Amino acid sequence: AGEASAGASYGEHVLRAALAAGAWIALSRTTLERDRAQRNILDVVLRPAVHASCVGPAAQVAAVHGIALYASKAAEHASSHWPFFIGLLDAQLPQLRDPTSAGAHGTPLCVVARLAEIAVLFIS
Repeated sequence: AGEASAGASYGEHVLRAALAAGAWIALSRTTLERDRAQRNILDVVLRPAVHASCVGPAAQVAAVHGIALYASKAAEHASSHWPFFIGLLDAQLPQLRDPTSAGAHGTPLCVVARLAEIAVLFIS
C-alpha cells in the first residue's frame, strides 16, 4: 500500500512541476537565450514528464502543453520541435480514428484528444 501511495505522490509532484513550468514559460518575458533556467526546464521537468510511465495523463498533458509553449517562444526553437509534435499526433491517430480501441496503455479518449489538439495547434 505504501508503494502505491508513494507513486501517486510522485505523480502529483510531477503534475505540479509541469503546470508550474508551463505557467513560468507562458508568463516569462525574457528570451530563451537570456534565461538559462527556462532553457533547462525543458530537459529537467517537461520532457521527463512526457515519457514517465509512473505519472498520470494529466501530468503528461501539462508537460506537452509546456513544451508547446516553450517551443513557441522563438522560431528557431519551434522548428526543432516539429518531429516531437508530428510523432505525438501520429501516436494519437489510431484511437481518434477508432475511439473503441484501447489506445496506448488505456489512455482515456479525452486525454488522447487533448494531446492531438496541442500537436495540431502547434503544427498549424
